[in-house]
Amino acid sequence: MTAAVPAGIEADVVVLGLGAAGVAAALTAAEAGADVLVLEKQAEDRHTPSAAFAGSMIMVTVDEDQAARYLVACAAGGTPEPECRAWARGAADLQDWLVQRCPGLTVHDLTGHHAGSIYPDLPGADGVVTREFRLPGQTAGSGELLHRMLLDRAVATGRVRIRWASPAEELLRVETGRVIGVRAADGTVVRARGGVVLATGGFENDPQACRTYLRAWPTYFTGNPGNTGDGLRMALALGADLWHMTVVIGRQCTHVQGPDGRWHNYQMGLTYDPFVVVDGEGRRYCDETAYVRIHTTWHEMQLWDHRKRSFSRVPSYWVFDSRRFARRLAAGAEPVRSTRPRWSDDNMAELERGWVVSGDTVRELGEKLGFPDPDELVRTVEGFAAGAPRGEDPFGRPAETMAPLDRPPYYAVRLFPGGVNTAGGPRHDASGRVLDVRGTPIAGLFAAGTVSQLIGHTYPSPGAGWSEALTTGRIAGAAAARGADDPPAEIPG
Repeated sequence: MTAAVPAGIEADVVVLGLGAAGVAAALTAAEAGADVLVLEKQAEDRHTPSAAFAGSMIMVTVDEDQAARYLVACAAGGTPEPECRAWARGAADLQDWLVQRCPGLTVHDLTGHHAGSIYPDLPGADGVVTREFRLPGQTAGSGELLHRMLLDRAVATGRVRIRWASPAEELLRVETGRVIGVRAADGTVVRARGGVVLATGGFENDPQACRTYLRAWPTYFTGNPGNTGDGLRMALALGADLWHMTVVIGRQCTHVQGPDGRWHNYQMGLTYDPFVVVDGEGRRYCDETAYVRIHTTWHEMQLWDHRKRSFSRVPSYWVFDSRRFARRLAAGAEPVRSTRPRWSDDNMAELERGWVVSGDTVRELGEKLGFPDPDELVRTVEGFAAGAPRGEDPFGRPAETMAPLDRPPYYAVRLFPGGVNTAGGPRHDASGRVLDVRGTPIAGLFAAGTVSQLIGHTYPSPGAGWSEALTTGRIAGAAAARGADDPPAEIPG
């Protein structure tokens, strides 16, 4: 809308959202000398940014040209070269940037399939590597603690103010079209002399948006429950263009009802233990271990069966025997302030709640899962076992990941496509400026992080989420701070 912003609260840079991208934007703008005000939707004692659910890996670039080529290839046309190059350039010094701002943080090389690009066959794959950060006194890192350290650093600059429990509702702009402020849900108006940075997260917890934009339904997510598409709606109201709206940071999740009646989502830890994933009729349909290597199983789950007029793989079922049940099934970090119950280490509580289904035989398990023909699951498990000794599999599953499921009882968990967060949103350029439907920058409006990620359909490397959020946050924060040096000639008041 076009509005005259009344006198009152103002800052050089206004950041909406205090996740990884938001805190990076605020810190960068403050270090550039800007006065920064952050509006955070959640209350301070209930703040659960998606970064708090993240692990300790982060992707960095070791060759800008190669990395840019690789990121373009991973995006498959969804993210243009200039924006991918900006990410590649920004991630080159990301490790040093973190170490300099987080006392005691160390960064370590990794080995194995976590060490670098997920798709080494794509051009430029050698331009990215993944490293692990560790914090003082830790043998492994913590996304929650890293976020806290960056937030403390931002506040310590003396230039960052935070208004907690202040969701933004509307972007305000002058007749020229420049964004010069924001209206919070409580009616408070905040003026931005330099620019507004959208860092409000994705739309993963807005069911209507998910059903509108994503490929399959239902789809469930494990990230910040406060991410309900606020930034998307505010940008759309100003005519922003959109990109890769069907993209998510994909995982397989289960969706279960807790003892309190509330529904909760958990990422499931599919590993190389003997297991299969089957559709609603008990049939396998992919190399299940591709999830571990290249994050693809969730893509396979989104098939629309035109004969049945349904997503016949939603839900799917993760089937395994007593060997896998002996270890915790859920994956991913659980932040201190998380409102969902912690998944138990021995899975017994979840078995009692019905989140995990068991059967003494494979056929009994198929009956409990409600398959039309429980014997179809028996044939699937027997066929998998028959191919295991020879390493033969119709879906190309690696021989070393195959073994008969022959240690009863048998178990299953329902799986849905989903993941941590959505990645689509308002299109922005290499400087973080949000673009309208004609490709023109909306002056004074920037975007960073999962409100509008650079990541395309193919996830480039372990730790790419951290890398993209911090890099785009730094880019947008710096650009908004520069805007504060050249504000509009007149801010109506």
